[in-house]
Amino acid sequence: MRKTDGSRSFQITAVDYTGYWDEAKAYYYNPNFLVGKIEDVVEGGQSPSAEAKQAGATTLTTSSTVNSIMINIITTALHGSSTDLIDGVVNVVKALKKINLFYKAAFNRLRITDRIQVLSSGNIKAFLKDLNMDDFLLSYTGKQGGMTSLREMLLNVMGLIFHDFVSVPFASLVPSVQGGTNLGNTIANFLFVPDGYPFPPPQCNVIFPNYVQSFEFRDDFQSSLTRFSYRASFPGFAADIGGVKTYPMQFYPDSFKDYMFNTATETDAEYYSLLGTSTILVDPATGKTYGDLAESGFHYGSAAGTNSANAIGKTSVSPVLREADFLTNEESIKGIILDTETFMPGMTTLASHSSAGSIRGFTQSVGAYMFYKKRFSSRNAQAQLMFHPFLVPGFNCIIVDDSDAGQSFIAKIQGLTHNLTHQGCSTTVQLGYARDFDEVDALTGGSSEPPLPPWFDSTKFGSVATNGTLFNQETVYLINQNMLGPQSFDPTNGTQELINRQKISTQPITIYNHMCAFYQQLLGCDSVTTVDSVDDPTGLVTMRGAAYWLTEKFKQLRNDPDARDRFVVDYIQREIPTMATTMYFLGAIPLGTTGIIPDEFAEFVAVSTGPQAGVFDGTNQPDAQVLQIRRQVIDTYVELLKTQRGFNG
Repeated sequence: MRKTDGSRSFQITAVDYTGYWDEAKAYYYNPNFLVGKIEDVVEGGQSPSAEAKQAGATTLTTSSTVNSIMINIITTALHGSSTDLIDGVVNVVKALKKINLFYKAAFNRLRITDRIQVLSSGNIKAFLKDLNMDDFLLSYTGKQGGMTSLREMLLNVMGLIFHDFVSVPFASLVPSVQGGTNLGNTIANFLFVPDGYPFPPPQCNVIFPNYVQSFEFRDDFQSSLTRFSYRASFPGFAADIGGVKTYPMQFYPDSFKDYMFNTATETDAEYYSLLGTSTILVDPATGKTYGDLAESGFHYGSAAGTNSANAIGKTSVSPVLREADFLTNEESIKGIILDTETFMPGMTTLASHSSAGSIRGFTQSVGAYMFYKKRFSSRNAQAQLMFHPFLVPGFNCIIVDDSDAGQSFIAKIQGLTHNLTHQGCSTTVQLGYARDFDEVDALTGGSSEPPLPPWFDSTKFGSVATNGTLFNQETVYLINQNMLGPQSFDPTNGTQELINRQKISTQPITIYNHMCAFYQQLLGCDSVTTVDSVDDPTGLVTMRGAAYWLTEKFKQLRNDPDARDRFVVDYIQREIPTMATTMYFLGAIPLGTTGIIPDEFAEFVAVSTGPQAGVFDGTNQPDAQVLQIRRQVIDTYVELLKTQRGFNG
């Protein structure tokens, strides 16, 4: 409250229902600690002092057994036939209502667990097939001490497998599907989903030019890494060197990995792209690029590089090639910008139960996923928009640019601020992992988007297409929609965009052709890549195609503002429940009417039948007396507003 000579004001700051998860503290970092018995315990097996004995202290002998109820809940789901680690995380949240009567009453009245939607990457169990997650989670949580909130614990566990929790500001009304059964509509406030920084955005997260008041993008080239090395943090498997087992270092991009390991995994397109071997700087003595300095005509990125004697660090090679001798095209221009990463805590426990091959595949996949993420992580952007209630944080968006520059950007929405005042409404968006829509094409020469990691089910999201069929069909679709012009798909008779697309289509392409079902379940809208089946190929399957279609579609409607605005609203909207729908969802109906809400001061009471009967009013609930006192205060305040303050509703 703020009072001055001429005014009086109030400011109320509200949190969403996940505040309950912050209040629930967990001694999970040390599961053997006896909660509520602090004064009775002497840890470490030491004998109690005289003072401690006088106070009744006893000795606690710690053990390594998994006696944390939360870890048990998580891993029980992991071992289930149709569940995975994310289901275990959600089960921990659902178990909150069993802690005490306070949580039980709140969860029942607000239907918190019904607001949860879970859609994991779908391949976690296969990805972690050889990893002993029970011992790993115990080791992970036991590395630190202290007490933490349930939210922090769950976010940490989800971070291990690159999943996010999203709290939706204006939640969608979507079908609640559990175990393949539709349980009716729910308000999907709380989403447990994979980190989708490579994904095409949902249609509700498209920001058209007529919504943009200002847009700012910052890219510090010294923070955008050109190469990346990744290694698990503890020794434990692989090469046996003097009795000590160590993890191999993983290198990225492919051209750098080929150079370090003397392999040939990159494509010709990658070789000549920015991420490929340098064709700019050469050795004055030999006239060769840095990637060609080895003897015997060694050529990194081609099958010719098969002579193990030329591998990095071999003393028989003159000169001895080292990582500093290698440059990509990009590094020839701006220098080597290196970043490194180590694996999660407790890796020793994880590796001790696994084969070297499974861990190697695990770490290689993680490193490839993180390489692009780290390249984009330094890119910060911010947009000031007209009020845009359909935006959802935690997912990518696209800021469409219809100017001649054509700089449409993809970025992940990390924060939203909606400003609603008597002077007007606006939305401020904080963005991360921003990049130009065709940056990956320019860097790799043909991958279209960052590669889909193996823990994503390709039947739910997308995959790498090796023949470019769907990409070519997308091109034909764009031509038929007059987005690329009427020319045939022939570089001798087409626009530059057609020529570029044909070059890309000759290489492996990452396509996201199954994203509509993903977004429909969570947000009630389609993806900007609108093909949901290979049996229905007439549509968009890549971010490149979607960006082109959205830009040109908006341009076509420039001269008809009404039609343009109708198209934009129809495209971005999703079903957001009204206040009435929300009250019905809670089991409340207007007092004294039959489903009709009065214009002024609607009072809601609990329904008398069905599963929510009496819950809203607290009838036969443990906190009925508390609710009665609370409502007396509210009713008195409402009466003052009606009779003495001139409020109408």
